[in-house]
Amino acid sequence: MIGENNIIEEQASIFYTSGDKTNIENPVPLTIGVNNVFEVGCEIHAKAIGDHNVFEPKCYVGPDVVIGNGCIIGAGCRVTVAEKLPDQSVITGLHCVRSVALDRPPDPDDLARQGDELTAMSEIFTKEEFSTISTDAGFYAIFEAHVPLPSKFLLLLSKDTAQTDFAVSHLPPIHLIALLPQNYPSQSSPDFVLSCCWLPKNKLDKLVVQLQSLWEENRCEILFIWCSFLKDQSLDMLGIVSSYDLSEKCLLDIGLSEVKCDPHPTRSRENSSTTSKSDRQTFRYNTVSGSLNKESNNNKYDYKKNTRYNPNKKLGDENDFLRIRAKETLVRQGRDQILSYHRESLKDLYFYLIEYNAAKSKEEFKKTLQECNVCFSGVPGELCKQLSCSHVTCIDCLKRMCEVHIKHGTMESIVCSQENCGLEIPANLIKELVSRELYDQFDRLMLNRTLDKISNMTYCPLLHCQYPIATEGDEALAVCPSCNHAFCIFCKRAYHGIEGCKLKSEEKQQLIKAYQNADHERRLELEKRYGKRQLVELINTAQTEQWMSENSKKCPCCNVNIEKNDGCNKMICRKCNANFCWMCLKRLSSLNPYLHYQDPKSRCFNLLFEGTFIEEAIHEEDLIDDVEVEEEII
Repeated sequence: MIGENNIIEEQASIFYTSGDKTNIENPVPLTIGVNNVFEVGCEIHAKAIGDHNVFEPKCYVGPDVVIGNGCIIGAGCRVTVAEKLPDQSVITGLHCVRSVALDRPPDPDDLARQGDELTAMSEIFTKEEFSTISTDAGFYAIFEAHVPLPSKFLLLLSKDTAQTDFAVSHLPPIHLIALLPQNYPSQSSPDFVLSCCWLPKNKLDKLVVQLQSLWEENRCEILFIWCSFLKDQSLDMLGIVSSYDLSEKCLLDIGLSEVKCDPHPTRSRENSSTTSKSDRQTFRYNTVSGSLNKESNNNKYDYKKNTRYNPNKKLGDENDFLRIRAKETLVRQGRDQILSYHRESLKDLYFYLIEYNAAKSKEEFKKTLQECNVCFSGVPGELCKQLSCSHVTCIDCLKRMCEVHIKHGTMESIVCSQENCGLEIPANLIKELVSRELYDQFDRLMLNRTLDKISNMTYCPLLHCQYPIATEGDEALAVCPSCNHAFCIFCKRAYHGIEGCKLKSEEKQQLIKAYQNADHERRLELEKRYGKRQLVELINTAQTEQWMSENSKKCPCCNVNIEKNDGCNKMICRKCNANFCWMCLKRLSSLNPYLHYQDPKSRCFNLLFEGTFIEEAIHEEDLIDDVEVEEEII
């Protein structure tokens, strides 16, 4: 027996005794008197403890001890009590509180109610929203509250006098981790942690107070009430309605400075020898802990900010609760890799939220049914493509459209099918849709179309080469970098130095007239000198050019010759899809090309059908009407 007013120094061990020797098999129960002080690290195997004893940190007292009134138990102590602690006991330190609470005999009814509650929660919410982890410390309920945002919700970033805003539909969830004590729900509330990367601490404080208030009002199975509140009512309670401002004050509240929380620093250094990318990642969340248990602390809740978590650590020992609080940021890492971004500033957080919104919107798009703007069928989102203009086309329609236009050489028509849109489909999407051969053809044709628009571009005249070559000014010499063939850029023949080209334009006309008007013998002479095939080609080319100059006009955009055989004066170039006026050759707006003919200031005002059959018919009707009016007057 230990009497009164003793001081037991550090690391002392006190056991049951039988005579003068330690006897564990048949011990005499050890009784401790009152007003004793047991310093750091003492180990006391006692059966009863008197009043007003002081156990400094990291003491062990037990097993199944009966403790008196007014004792002070320090942080990290392990006291295994046989019955409930007296109300006057003062307990300091989270570790000690958990040890005392966990070592009490569990109530079978509480454990059954906990199991029923967790089963019901798993049925109500999805696996992504709610999950549980069973450890030696008890059950951990993990909930991700994806709060629904109103339409056109704005994320704001204010700096000085400028402000940037971005409309978002999704924000990262508010994480709730609750530890269910063995006397929950009959006596104690769950110990819980709230964390969120975009809410400041003062707003998390309000949520914690509200969760505590909900427990005080109900004092029953509380998880569903808490989760429903966080998901459906938390934004309204915080006054977040149509926008959220990540201001400089918010940056200070969030606290982006790094604070390491590691219950086993020695073990962390040992594990650091096998470093990987995930080992170096830091997840910064504003975190607030809450508890209503009297044994936990004199404070209702305490704050732990900016926790760094080592993913190599395992669950299962008495420090699970501390590590679980940080582990909640990694629970969904495999499903959502975007949480692995290293956010060092408010701007990084802003862009992280934007990227998170894009990722979640894409995920939601794939899960919902979409209407294709080509076939107007309902198609699952994973079988559709959404362009940057937000218009949706199913993959089958988009693929067929690309294949048809590539085969026909009308690449300029590979655009969004929505009316009055015309957004070009990006090349990387075309590459994803069509075969490799078709994409190579598309790439080749687009290159040729681009080169054709360059004025100083020519091609190697050799049929087996046809390599594009950029010419320099008026220099007649061009050397193909592919086959090293030197040729004259004017006549396309082998380079002839200072010697002029064999045929000039005037000479061609004279030669054509001479050949057409010559007799049989003269024609034979000309064919022998210039070649019959070349002469025939010259005549055909001249006739073609004459006919085209008389019956066609050049597109004002790509200079291709276009023939008009019928219809109004608003023309569309089949090569470049440009709209232009046939009368003045002015390029027209693709959105409203008829505005050119409706503008009184335009030289082609009311001349849409000028020179057409419709215009002549209208003119004849006007003449008939005039004659009838004159007859009536007479």
